[in-house]
Amino acid sequence: MPISYSQIKDLLASQEMLPEQVQVGGTKFAFEGAHPVDSGLYSVVWKGKDPHGRDRAIKLRPHRQTNSYFQEIRKASVLEDSTSFARFIDAGLLKIQLGEVEATVEVFVEEWVQGQTLSSFVTSSPHLMTPSFVLAYVHGMCTGLGALRHHGVFHGDLHDRNVMIADPPPGDLNSDYRIRIVDTGRMAEATETDHLRDHESFIRHLIKLWNTSFGRGALSRRDRRFLTHAKTVIERMTEEDSAIALREPALVYSAFRDAYTRAERPPSVAASELSSPFEFISADQISNAKLLVDLFAKSPWFDQVAGPDPCLLTGPRGCGKSTILRWLSLRTHLEAHPERASSEIDELPLIGFYISCSADLQNRLSWVDSDEIAARSRSYILHYFNMLALREVLRTLVHIGRREDREAFWGFGANSETVVFEFVNRTLDIGERTHRLSGIQRIDQALEIVESEIFGLHRPHPELLDQEYQTGAPFLGDLTGLLTSSVSRFGQIPLAFLVDDFSVHRIKAPVQVILNQVIWERRESHVFKLSSEKHGAVLTDDFLASAELTRERLEIDCGQQFLSLDDNKQQKQALQFATALLDNRLQAAGFEGRAGNLIGQSKWSGSLAKALLEKKGKHEGQYHGMKCISQLCSGDVSSLLLIYNTIFREGNVTRSTVDQVPSHTQHRAIVKVSRQLLEVVRTYYPFGPQMYDVVSSFGQLSRNILQHGRRQKNGAPTQVPRIEIDQQGMFVIDELEAAAAEIAWELVRRTLFIEMEPGLSRHGNVTTLRWQLRRVFLPAFQAALAKNDAVKKDPLWFQWFVTSPAEATESVWKSWPRQEPKQARGEHQPDLL
Repeated sequence: MPISYSQIKDLLASQEMLPEQVQVGGTKFAFEGAHPVDSGLYSVVWKGKDPHGRDRAIKLRPHRQTNSYFQEIRKASVLEDSTSFARFIDAGLLKIQLGEVEATVEVFVEEWVQGQTLSSFVTSSPHLMTPSFVLAYVHGMCTGLGALRHHGVFHGDLHDRNVMIADPPPGDLNSDYRIRIVDTGRMAEATETDHLRDHESFIRHLIKLWNTSFGRGALSRRDRRFLTHAKTVIERMTEEDSAIALREPALVYSAFRDAYTRAERPPSVAASELSSPFEFISADQISNAKLLVDLFAKSPWFDQVAGPDPCLLTGPRGCGKSTILRWLSLRTHLEAHPERASSEIDELPLIGFYISCSADLQNRLSWVDSDEIAARSRSYILHYFNMLALREVLRTLVHIGRREDREAFWGFGANSETVVFEFVNRTLDIGERTHRLSGIQRIDQALEIVESEIFGLHRPHPELLDQEYQTGAPFLGDLTGLLTSSVSRFGQIPLAFLVDDFSVHRIKAPVQVILNQVIWERRESHVFKLSSEKHGAVLTDDFLASAELTRERLEIDCGQQFLSLDDNKQQKQALQFATALLDNRLQAAGFEGRAGNLIGQSKWSGSLAKALLEKKGKHEGQYHGMKCISQLCSGDVSSLLLIYNTIFREGNVTRSTVDQVPSHTQHRAIVKVSRQLLEVVRTYYPFGPQMYDVVSSFGQLSRNILQHGRRQKNGAPTQVPRIEIDQQGMFVIDELEAAAAEIAWELVRRTLFIEMEPGLSRHGNVTTLRWQLRRVFLPAFQAALAKNDAVKKDPLWFQWFVTSPAEATESVWKSWPRQEPKQARGEHQPDLL
């Protein structure tokens, strides 16, 4: 009876069944010990010795009838010079007698690494999981991962038992432990997806280190600051969008090193300059308030967000939603300019209190994943949210309380401080459980009480169910009512709670439903301003009331707002924003050049569309200049920064550069970024390939119409980046079949298409769904960026487009009016765009 693969592996793990030694490549290796040092799903590892008494690791694996074994040997050998890996010694395909069974076995012999696996080290020495250890670990792993990328291979089995904390050699004066990666027997040529597998394994290691370090108990503020910064880096490493994801090993290490450096001093005195204009693409990474204020560029939709009305700010990932909300936070400005008089920094249209869902709510409430659990934990959810909001208010008051003009300007004197303290004390029923020592301000103690309350709420979630807590839905109204009456400045300027990333991927729908009763409650003493992914916020509460557009809130779509600047002939605003975005960063990084001289103006003989058509053969030089770059944006600020970064890198721009990057270099960089972002769409889960086909098909259609379609009446080339679908009653997406509807929602959520405001159909008194392709994709197809026409179809075609985009767009192209002969010869009216 044939013996199975797993049975052979079990025999290989038995000392009684193994021979005393094996011969590989003419060298005999003897087994040591009564048990293997490790055993996995496919193989076992024994300690052994070579004929000279040198320790070796001997991995045994039952042979499968594939050629991968020989490929793996060759791939492992390329790492010979890398000190991050256990050195490959030899390998062979042997027939070994295991008792009564003769088995063909793959034998890999590696250098023996003395030490502990990461898994056992973390378990046995959790007290050593300090920031310096984590940074050293990141350095060792990034060195190894960088070597893998350089040689075009991947490890494939990078679990925490294949990473060693290696002992220093006996007598080594350096006495440094090192990170060594072992078991290179599964090496193979790597695609980007394969590298991502090793990257994901690395992330799991970091999460384990982070959790162990956090669980060490009492931590210093420095350690806590490091963990906070490190958490942000890990979150960036897990991002799906490659425009903001952190995956390159060198950049990962740089980010952790920066987190370590910034943790050595409080954020208020951390470095306020950039070493590169393109550091900190995400506002979450900027711990220094002054740097955030210095980098801030007012977007065209800023005034709407900063107005007195409640609002929901939506838009593409990386569009600057977090930056706006953090800038509106009063505490940001107090930290940024502690040396200035309050009257000099009092430029805010409102007094904002910033709450980050990703930092404060996502992990704490992730266990609330059903309506039933939400109902049972309703009191806890409301109380926890109230405490986060109260903590931010108190942190702001602490900063005000340390200013010389606290009473003269803010009206926050000793009496006001006492009123706030007693409110906190009374609300949380502290009573005699605490004492205020001389020299501690009441507002500081109030903050300590709330932080202690929040810490006490961090318990296993079964303990939190079916309990009643001290605060409920009306609490924040009571708080802001007290503030407006007790702190005079707070009664003169609108108060706003700024809730960042209130999206279902951060805060699950059942939690949003509970919190909406607080968020959309109408109070004259405060408003809420939220940011969210498109369609990411649930707008009903647990009493089935909904937050109606124009009554309880305004909705401001960043992508929609940016694209509408073209319709309203306000392109100047887009240009000013794109220029300020770059100039502020160049100044913060100490660069001599500015957008005007480094990028320059867009120079076409008419328009970009005309320039693309006039260029025969190879296209180079059309996409250039600040006007063009500003038009590439669909609200996705991170894409603009990626374009600037690539232009600077391709153009070798340094701190002292003041000359303009050549237009052909700018063109090449812009097209490169466009193609990169388009390719990333394939990796989006769960509909990446389908969404790629939709974007690619529509982009190609836009190019075909530009190049061969009939011109407009004024002679301008036809530019069609938009789809318009008549809605005959229901919302178009709701009429789609289930599978198509899911893809359509993802196209909007991922902002591959920007959902514009509904228009009025030309075919009847109905509205139209208007989708515009995200403009950063258009250079990949050599298409123009403006819009003077649209693909106008019905819901049936839209269903076809989402599910079979190539066929649907081909049908449009077949029926699209072609150029007249004189236009094809170039005899057309002047381009007026």
